[in-house]
Amino acid sequence: QQGSERIIVKDPTGAGPLQGIVSVSAGRLFGMALSADGKVYAWGWNSDGQTGRGTRGDPEPLPAVVRRNDDGTELNNIVAISAGYAFGLALTADGKVYAWGQNSNGQLGQGARTASTNPPTVRAVLVKDPSGTGVLSNIAMIKAGGHHALAVDRNGKMFSWGRSVNGQLGDGANRPIYNEAHKPIAVVGPASTGQFGDIAAIAAGYYNSLAVTSSGEVYTWGWNFRGALGNGS
Repeated sequence: QQGSERIIVKDPTGAGPLQGIVSVSAGRLFGMALSADGKVYAWGWNSDGQTGRGTRGDPEPLPAVVRRNDDGTELNNIVAISAGYAFGLALTADGKVYAWGQNSNGQLGQGARTASTNPPTVRAVLVKDPSGTGVLSNIAMIKAGGHHALAVDRNGKMFSWGRSVNGQLGDGANRPIYNEAHKPIAVVGPASTGQFGDIAAIAAGYYNSLAVTSSGEVYTWGWNFRGALGNGS
């Protein structure tokens, strides 16, 4: 079914509407919703396990709660969500980040990419820290882009991981064209030195990234096709 008609999303049983939702996020052909009690629901296209329920391949037309990969329990204590092209992110109240779905470019922040041929089903896993030995923590904001992810910690410092074919990771000048970060790295500051900080808001597109500083300035990086970077070129 398609068109402009508004269709209410059903609950996991299909018998009634999904209720108690406080925020939503849309990826490519799949949707996510965050409930007031801190659970994440996902539905739709599931080619890479982006509905986070432990299956992949067939579409999932009804919502189900996203589950942890290690023990299969439901994600809880979640305060923010973001849907990328074929992966999802969720932020916990204590500042940790879960990711699930496609990992062909390191979008899950596990320190390695997953082969695109017959990848294993992955439910929600904790994104690792830049060292790769612990988990990313003290995070306040998350955004999922096409094949990359952004995060800002509670000190206003910005991180990125995933694909950077067009520089959308913001990892500095003269980086390789086909660059990837399989775990979080520091986004470089506007002068190409230090870590970008004092961040108040972020957004991630398919090939570009955006950040707003606390003083209200907007910075952007990535592909400038059709003037996407807004710098007059």
